[in-house]
Amino acid sequence: MASYHRFEQRRRRLRQDWPGRVLLHRFGDFYELYGDDAERVAEALGLAAVRNARLPRCLQPKLGIPYWRLYRDLCRLESAGILALVLESQQPPRPHPDSDD
Repeated sequence: MASYHRFEQRRRRLRQDWPGRVLLHRFGDFYELYGDDAERVAEALGLAAVRNARLPRCLQPKLGIPYWRLYRDLCRLESAGILALVLESQQPPRPHPDSDD
């Protein structure tokens, strides 16, 4: 639970420092978005944000973008007038088996 609160505090701080940008957090093989960011990006990319009803504190919308689609989706977001702040993890990505990149 403490790590969840640290995560939320970091998100709030970044949103204050970078207003108007959506925050993409790297978790494993996905960049995840939460809340309003998830809904905004889902609409721009034609995707569906989801909610996890089993975790009451996580009822906010969530959207995951595979790391191997990040560049393409960032270009699409920029074309839609949406700027993003990408937060990387410390581990290098694994190559996707079906990706030509």
